[in-house]
Amino acid sequence: MKNRILLIGLLFLIIGQLNAQDFVQIQNRWQKDGKTDYKIHIQNENVDAGATESNWWSAQWTIEKVKDSEYYRIKNRWQKYGDDLYLLNNKEDLSVGEVEAGWWSAMWILEKMNGEDFYRIKNRWTNNYLHIQNPTLSCGKIDANWWSAMWELQGFDINNVPESIVNTTTPKPTIKTVELEKAILCKNESGGSQVFPDEISTASIDVIWKINVAGYVEKSTDGGKKWNDSDKKLKALSAVNEQVAYGITWNGQTELTTDGGKSWTQVGNGFEKISSIDAMNVWAIDGYRNVFHSNNGGQDWTNPSVSADNISATFQGFAWTVNAGTLFRTKDGGKTMEEITTKVKTVSALNYENTWILNQDNTLQYTNNGGKSWNKVEGYFHKVQAVSADQAHVIDAQGNLVLLSMLK
Repeated sequence: MKNRILLIGLLFLIIGQLNAQDFVQIQNRWQKDGKTDYKIHIQNENVDAGATESNWWSAQWTIEKVKDSEYYRIKNRWQKYGDDLYLLNNKEDLSVGEVEAGWWSAMWILEKMNGEDFYRIKNRWTNNYLHIQNPTLSCGKIDANWWSAMWELQGFDINNVPESIVNTTTPKPTIKTVELEKAILCKNESGGSQVFPDEISTASIDVIWKINVAGYVEKSTDGGKKWNDSDKKLKALSAVNEQVAYGITWNGQTELTTDGGKSWTQVGNGFEKISSIDAMNVWAIDGYRNVFHSNNGGQDWTNPSVSADNISATFQGFAWTVNAGTLFRTKDGGKTMEEITTKVKTVSALNYENTWILNQDNTLQYTNNGGKSWNKVEGYFHKVQAVSADQAHVIDAQGNLVLLSMLK
């Protein structure tokens, strides 16, 4: 009986030790302010080192061995954007992201300090070391005596390291593009050609409203094959269907048309951007980045105390916003805002789960699960308007209007 109890206790001890080694905390030797344990984490927008909380997955790492080599990959526990995030050093830039098998920038050498429980962590590609000598976590050249470049790998067992397995190539979606309209290239001050992309607003795959480079409203009801001109000038536009659209004039008036653009009625003032759901429900942003909502066609406006640079409303109280590069969504009219991801320029949503975003580097991404995971579209784009869960109207790098379809 005693032997059985001893065996069970030993098993629990072994299991506990294995679980403890699943994740590692990387803590700097130097308490530069005399009190703080500086641990590497991704809790904020950029990877950094500082005080952490015990329940932060963002401060927990798996150190994986690159097969048949002396190198390691360092993977965060938190799939912040829906994918595995590895520590990378691209020249001077220290970041986390998805990696491919051959990337030296994601491989690290762990240099054990003689007679001490500390490591220096050196990148394979740049030969730079992780340190906190600067105000933020950095990767660069160091002095041999810098405690700021010495790290304690809490929970790390060099004899119990999982093998690192990453894709040889990152799978990319199959993309089909159909060019709908060629861009008009305008001359710039130096005499060369310059792209001035149209503003577009998609009501469906067939119904597209746009503001051309001269500021006039045009509309297509056959997916961009033919365009109907008008003498209406706007600086912002949000289409509901073939007949209904909201617009903002150059003198700041918000207007509504319910007859396909033949006539417009003023329904507001002082707004810069607008996103409509139907003829009655519309969201807008003023010049001070304050968000407003109307559920009676612009007769009355309420402010839910939300700030944003860009907004895409989908259903009454449902909307996605971009505020200072961070993407949020709400399903209660702005009372609560859920943070989704960062480094976003604009958003075009279909509903609470399906949305397209234009990133600050002008690449595209789309999600079908509310931002838990994203599919990336390589290339350079000026505008995006969601058509369906896997289709969007985009303005490409050359200024052409294109229907982009992600093939399964």
